[in-house]
Amino acid sequence: MKGAPLGEAALTGANLEGADLSEVVCGQTGFFDANLSHANLKRAISTETSFDDANLSHADLRGASYFSINSCKGATFNETIMPDGSIRSDGI
Repeated sequence: MKGAPLGEAALTGANLEGADLSEVVCGQTGFFDANLSHANLKRAISTETSFDDANLSHADLRGASYFSINSCKGATFNETIMPDGSIRSDGI
């Protein structure tokens, strides 16, 4: 799925464990309750995208643009690499 346009996609509950989502363009995309553990989201662009209740454990978000922690209510972070390269582990 590398570089794929995912505009307005509803991916509620999707199992994207280990998926290569690098450089995808997400606009108004919903990853509600999706499993994104071990997913590669490097350099993804995510405007108006929700990751509420998603599992982002071990996901790599380095260089992701417009990623907002405010769109991650209830998301799980466990050794997640954030856009700035920091590691986050909690379950906000």
